[in-house]
Amino acid sequence: MPQPIAVGAVLGGRYRITQHVVTSADQDMVFLGTDQVLNRRVTVLVASRENATQVASSARELATGERTDDVQVLDLGLSEGRTYLIAGGDPDPDVLLGLAYPQELYVEPFQTDSLGSELFGESRTGDPHAYDDDEAYYTDLDRRLRADEDEAQRRPGFLNRLSERLAERVRPSDGTAAKAAAGASALAAADAATRKQQEERERAEREAAERAERERKEAAERAERERKEAAERAERERKEAEEKARAEREAAERAERERKEAAERAERERREAEERAEEERRAEAERARRQAEQEAEERAAREREAEQARLAAEREEAERRELERRAEARRRAEEERAREAAEREAEKRAAQEREAAEREAQAGTAALPAVAAGAAAAQAPDADADGATPPTEPVESVAAEKTDPPEPVAPDTEAIPVRRQRPVPRRAIVAESAPTAHEESRGTAAPVAAGAGVATAAGAAAAGSTAAAAAPDAQAAPATTGGGDGATVADPGDGHGRTRGGGPLALLLVLGLLAALVVGGVLLAQNLRGGPAPQAASSESESASSESASDTPSPSESTSPSPTPSSESAAAAPQPVQALRSVPDLPEHEAEHDADLSNLIDGDPTTVWRTFAYARPNFGGYVESMNLVVQLEERTEVNEVTLQSTGATGGAWFAYIADSPEGANAKEIGNGTFDQDTVSIPVPFEGTEAEAEYVIVSLTSLPQLEGTTSDLPFGLRLGEIAVR
Repeated sequence: MPQPIAVGAVLGGRYRITQHVVTSADQDMVFLGTDQVLNRRVTVLVASRENATQVASSARELATGERTDDVQVLDLGLSEGRTYLIAGGDPDPDVLLGLAYPQELYVEPFQTDSLGSELFGESRTGDPHAYDDDEAYYTDLDRRLRADEDEAQRRPGFLNRLSERLAERVRPSDGTAAKAAAGASALAAADAATRKQQEERERAEREAAERAERERKEAAERAERERKEAAERAERERKEAEEKARAEREAAERAERERKEAAERAERERREAEERAEEERRAEAERARRQAEQEAEERAAREREAEQARLAAEREEAERRELERRAEARRRAEEERAREAAEREAEKRAAQEREAAEREAQAGTAALPAVAAGAAAAQAPDADADGATPPTEPVESVAAEKTDPPEPVAPDTEAIPVRRQRPVPRRAIVAESAPTAHEESRGTAAPVAAGAGVATAAGAAAAGSTAAAAAPDAQAAPATTGGGDGATVADPGDGHGRTRGGGPLALLLVLGLLAALVVGGVLLAQNLRGGPAPQAASSESESASSESASDTPSPSESTSPSPTPSSESAAAAPQPVQALRSVPDLPEHEAEHDADLSNLIDGDPTTVWRTFAYARPNFGGYVESMNLVVQLEERTEVNEVTLQSTGATGGAWFAYIADSPEGANAKEIGNGTFDQDTVSIPVPFEGTEAEAEYVIVSLTSLPQLEGTTSDLPFGLRLGEIAVR
């Protein structure tokens, strides 16, 4: 059964079907194809089994010109039981399908177009009339014509002439002509029978002659064959005699050869025995020599081991000294950091002291009225000596509250910087006659009183102490009680401290004191900003405050005096000494970029190591993987490995720690992709398991890079392999 022809099939080993065009109702198919030999486009007609003969006939008619369809036939063949026709150009598919049907011959009609309408009342059609038995009629007619031609060729000429003469003589229609014709036919039949017998005799004679000739040839061939066989037999006997003589000669030669071989064997055995003895002697000497060499090698090995032990001891001693040197360096660094922290703390403490002095200056300005009152009391010693000063109600000033030192901060919490206090409004200043018990307990009244005393003396000298001396009783009046009529009595329930007498004189005294207080406050502020040495009167309070401040850790002290674990690990971080490239499948692959391998360990992510660009992520199919090896300065504990890439997406990598660049005792610590520019890989081991001398990053699949072409999108730009 023929197989169906589909797109992709090849007809005649040359024409490939590329596209199906149309299929007729009789399953005749038209395809577009390609001539694989001449590389040109063709049209293919594949005929059904019923129309295969007609397609072949139509192709023959097109070749001979009997058919005039617009088709250029290039080839006609048979493939897988199907007849196909190859046409050139671009013919109409309907015209190609028409080749599967016979072409109807056009019969020219008679020039009687009007006869039909005259006879039958309708016009004559232009189509020729076809009968059902036309094919049988024309076939029989053709057969009879060929039979007459054959008969005329076989008939003798005199019979033709006789028939013509008989036809001329016999003209009437009385039956004589028919009789004459019958006689002529009988004569012709008799002549044909005679001629046939003659031909049979001649054929028999020819066959006899041929048989005789064949027998003669066979006899000659048999004689020749017998002669050849006799010659071959004689030759074979001669060869057998020669073979026999040769066998005898070979036997004699073999016997002679065996004798010689026996003699040679005996000689060889003798020589071999001598050689064995010589070899044994040499082997014994060689064994003795090797034993001596082995002893010498063992002695040299022992010496090397001793030398290695000595070198190991020296190396251990050097390592110990190096560790001591590093410990000393770390100790010095810690001392330097502690010294810097102490300097920063001292600077901070000085700043705090300056701020405290400024605050005290502001507080001193608020407390100047109280200091002036104390000075007035000092000018009236008699009143103080008499003990007539009644106790006044203790009033705590707002300025004293504002100048309290900051509370100490717990060491385990973050120290909050002391906020600068806002100056107290002048309307909040309340005059006090003397430091209260609450101020003395907090340790702030003593320095303020000392500074205020100095300012009071200066103010009294500058503002005119004459007014103050003219009315000493008036200055002491607010704090004195007596039995006289003009005495001033302090009212504990009156917060304004009103007096009962001395109006103009008291007002003049108050104005002079205010002027002195202003001048003294200015001088005090200037002295405090200049940073003089603390007064002897305030040494105890300042030492107490400095001790409390030193006990309270500052923000810098809480972090800088002792190194944190991160600083210790950073100080002991393993230092990479070199970066290597290892490609087991193709060692020279990517060797052009080895000069950039140092960029992986230079600490600068902007300097990169890069690969070529590839069309596939598996390095273009050249290798399966590539290893980037980072050698550390010494075997140490690895806690984390960081990869920093640029503009990469996808890919695959595996990270290991090992004892050699080839991966001895390799342990996988992580794997992933390059979707993120920075990837941190924590080592999942601790102690000795995390110790290694090499870090290996195995690249098994390249990522896609930004800024590459579409045909070569895969590669890698790696900026850093950091080891911590």
